[in-house]
Amino acid sequence: MNIVWILLKTGVWYFALMYLSINFIGIVLRSFFIRGLGMDKIKNEHKVIIVLNDNKTQIFFGVIYVLLVCLFLYFLLYKFHWGFTLASIIMMSTRVPDLLWEIKKNQKITKKYGPISSTLSSYLGLFLELGVAVLVCYSVYKS
Repeated sequence: MNIVWILLKTGVWYFALMYLSINFIGIVLRSFFIRGLGMDKIKNEHKVIIVLNDNKTQIFFGVIYVLLVCLFLYFLLYKFHWGFTLASIIMMSTRVPDLLWEIKKNQKITKKYGPISSTLSSYLGLFLELGVAVLVCYSVYKS
């Protein structure tokens, strides 16, 4: 019965950390970066790039959210096991490339529309997410 309880708590912690981590990193990156147009020097055509945001209000709220992320990670580190903090950081870092692609293209990633990823990056993402699940299970067991 103890192993069932640990696996149940692991599932709850995993999805809670995933939800909070992905939303925090999304809010932070969307407040600092916007979609912009740049000039391609070779073809003289407009090229979509990601530029720093110059809206002072969004940057202010971005700094507030960065502080909230730091408090969230601090809370996880000192209130719970260090594994929860590491799992949250890994989840945030795996979301950054997709989020930057969404900002650049100004469209959400769906099954039909998304970045063309190589097989290596797909396997790396899967490996990291499975590693996070194992890390959360270990952290639930130790705490």
